[in-house]
Amino acid sequence: MPTGAAGPVLAAVGIAANGLATGIMLATVIGVAPYQGVQSYREYVAGVRFMWPRFDPIMPALNLTALLVYLVLAILVADSGPVRIGFGLAAVLLAGTVLISVTKNLPVNRYVASLDPDHPPADWSDRDPRGHWRRWNVVRTGSASTAFVIAVLTTAFAG
Repeated sequence: MPTGAAGPVLAAVGIAANGLATGIMLATVIGVAPYQGVQSYREYVAGVRFMWPRFDPIMPALNLTALLVYLVLAILVADSGPVRIGFGLAAVLLAGTVLISVTKNLPVNRYVASLDPDHPPADWSDRDPRGHWRRWNVVRTGSASTAFVIAVLTTAFAG
C-alpha cells in the first residue's frame, strides 16, 4: 500500500475519479454512440449540442484528477516497485485517454456543435464524423477501463 496516511486516501480519490469517468465513457460506448448512429442529421447535431456542455466540464476534471493522483502515488507516495509500476502504468493509460479525448474526440464535438441542425452541409455524407468519433471513443474507453482495473488491483494487492 502507498505509505503514509495520504496514500490510501489518494488511492481512493484516484480510483473514484477514474471509475466515474470510465463509467460515463462506457455508457457512451454501449448507449449514446449507437443511438447517435441511427439518428438523423438534425437529431444528431441537436443531441451533441445538448450533451457536450454537460459532459465536457466533468470528464476532463475526472480524468485529470485521476491522472495526477496516480502520478503522485507512483512518484512520491508508493513504497514498493510494484506499486510504483501499477500506478505509473495507470497514469500512462490515462494520459493516453486524455490525449485521445483532446486530439480525436474534442475536435469532432466542436465541429458538430458548430453545425446548423436545420441545414446539413452539402457533403455531409462524406464528412459525417460519427464513425471516427465512435472508434476513438472505444479506444479511450478501453484505455481508461484498463487504468481503472490496474489501479484497483494495485491497491488491493499492495494492502
